[in-house]
Amino acid sequence: MTGGLDVHWAVPPGLGSTSPADLHRVLRVPRLLAAHAAPAPAEPPAAATAPVRTAAPAQPRPLTPAQLRVGQLLLTGASDAQIAEELGLPVGIVRRHLTSIGRRFGAPTAARRVTALLAGGHVSLPPVSMLAPDLAETDLAVLRVLAGLGTEDDLPEDLRPTGLFLDRVDELRERCGARSDPHLIALVAFWELLPDLIAPASASGKEQLP
Repeated sequence: MTGGLDVHWAVPPGLGSTSPADLHRVLRVPRLLAAHAAPAPAEPPAAATAPVRTAAPAQPRPLTPAQLRVGQLLLTGASDAQIAEELGLPVGIVRRHLTSIGRRFGAPTAARRVTALLAGGHVSLPPVSMLAPDLAETDLAVLRVLAGLGTEDDLPEDLRPTGLFLDRVDELRERCGARSDPHLIALVAFWELLPDLIAPASASGKEQLP
């Protein structure tokens, strides 16, 4: 029907028009409508993620030439005043350098500062004229604690009181011919009585005097 007031065909069904069966099928199956819909706009490409960069660990500041000279003389058993005289510096400046070395390595005592300087290859061993004395295992344990390579638990119980420990250190200084605790550690390192005390770079220039 192509006329009248009711719903009618504007164009009669036939060639070039949609058949009623196809129209009915499309209206009943929504997926077919979606297939003929305009394609969805493509999503914009994701922004490239910048690589995460972690900050490099802070490197400790190297020792200054003045600190190295003070540290080298510390190994010889020289006192603060003797180091100051040798280098032509005020004693206060020498002590400031020693304090800076201690802070740099976390070494609160002069003996432990020598351990750190030797272990890091910052200084060389001074020449030694005497041979190593015979030391017992207890003596080596005392030296390890003095050098900061051991703890009080490594000592025999009778040497754990501070006074008795220091008495044994005094005895070892005398037996080894050391002028100070730092000198004692340097001698022990020269004699290689504590293998983990010294770096190869520090031992390369050691000299046995006749």
